[in-house]
Amino acid sequence: MNGKILTSPLPRSLSAKFESDFAYPTVKDRMPVILTKVVDTIYRMKNEILKMHGEDGVEDSKSIVGQLSRLKNELQTNKPLSTLEDDREDVILWNRYLDVDREVQVLDNGRCPSWFQSPWLYVECYFYRRIVSAISLSSLLKNLDPFQKQKENAFIESLPAISTLASYLNRIVSSTVTDLAKNHDIFLQLIQVALWGNKCDLSISAGADNSQTSNPLTVLDSLKQHLLRDDSERIWRHLVLDRSTSDAPVQLSIVLDNAGFELFTDLCLAEFLVARKLVDVVHFYAKSMPWFVSDVTLDDWNWTLESLSASEDRDVADVGRRWKSRVEDGSWHLHVHPFWTLPHDFQSMNSVAPDLHRSLAESRLIIFKGDLNYRKLFSDRKWPYTTDVSVAVQNFFPAPLCTLRTLKCDLAVGLKVGQAEKAQAENSDWMLTGTYAVIQFLASL
Repeated sequence: MNGKILTSPLPRSLSAKFESDFAYPTVKDRMPVILTKVVDTIYRMKNEILKMHGEDGVEDSKSIVGQLSRLKNELQTNKPLSTLEDDREDVILWNRYLDVDREVQVLDNGRCPSWFQSPWLYVECYFYRRIVSAISLSSLLKNLDPFQKQKENAFIESLPAISTLASYLNRIVSSTVTDLAKNHDIFLQLIQVALWGNKCDLSISAGADNSQTSNPLTVLDSLKQHLLRDDSERIWRHLVLDRSTSDAPVQLSIVLDNAGFELFTDLCLAEFLVARKLVDVVHFYAKSMPWFVSDVTLDDWNWTLESLSASEDRDVADVGRRWKSRVEDGSWHLHVHPFWTLPHDFQSMNSVAPDLHRSLAESRLIIFKGDLNYRKLFSDRKWPYTTDVSVAVQNFFPAPLCTLRTLKCDLAVGLKVGQAEKAQAENSDWMLTGTYAVIQFLASL
């Protein structure tokens, strides 16, 4: 079916105005908990802030806490959403989006945009942007990441699993075996490791520890029963077997999700593909600000490579140093673009961020990691579960793309008839806990 043709109106947006949507407990319960933990984190940093910035820094922290307390009150009393007032480069686009949503909400129901009224995608992104705004309005703490310690602790807690995976990766890349069948098997293994690494999401656990402690390789077989869609073979054929004879470099793009163990699994997959010359260059895309608790920022990327390189574990240190070399020699590139932290779905990318769209269009394959990217890819709507992926992406297709996502919200497309019902019978929360997953590939519209 042609992805550009919709035979019926678009499904409604997911929203907290529907108590049956996961948006409702997210806005009602999870987001206030996250906000409380941010405030607690800043309180706990008082001595550190005093040491670095003196009393002026402490006053800044009090101002931030005051703004976050007001934000919590606005959220819990369903106050209208307000314009942003900081000086970050995206403010104009955010406030313009609010104006558009205001027109829509007034036209539809005579109300202003609010937490329990507007689309969930907008509201949840707005929530994190308001946290950043409170910090950005300070004088001395503008670069504070209130989730930094949580992300670093999750990484540290995952070190046993990281060590196991690093040892395995080092054996692979040091081997001289170039057998295509062997590479195929390793690819299938590492793409699943990267998929299940997506379970480590601190926004879903409301900031509670969600690290990887078990051996990520030995649990793959037991997890396959929860893989609702597996297009790994199609991805392999597209990436490796169906390559043209052109001499142009083969570019892979990975739109990152979580820092910590998940980022490590993404880098392992990228290292294997580059080391075996299955791709020539990898472009990674990270967030420009602290986002959804555990999303990768530039600072997270740098901290991760430095921490790996400095590890006392020889295998871990080896991969860390190798990956720093990948960045230095240009085979890996990290990009930070403001679009990833806007409220827009990906269908708006070509008009809002045409430069980003052009960059992605140069890819042989784009890998979208995780739940938020999945939601934006399919415009966060209540699609029937059996909706074809090519329909749900609508007009967004810069290049062949795939999703690696463990399910943590009530949105899924591309399933077979009866799959959702079977999963529901097995686990009533099948869409919310990261237990089930999909690897989905779209070669063309």
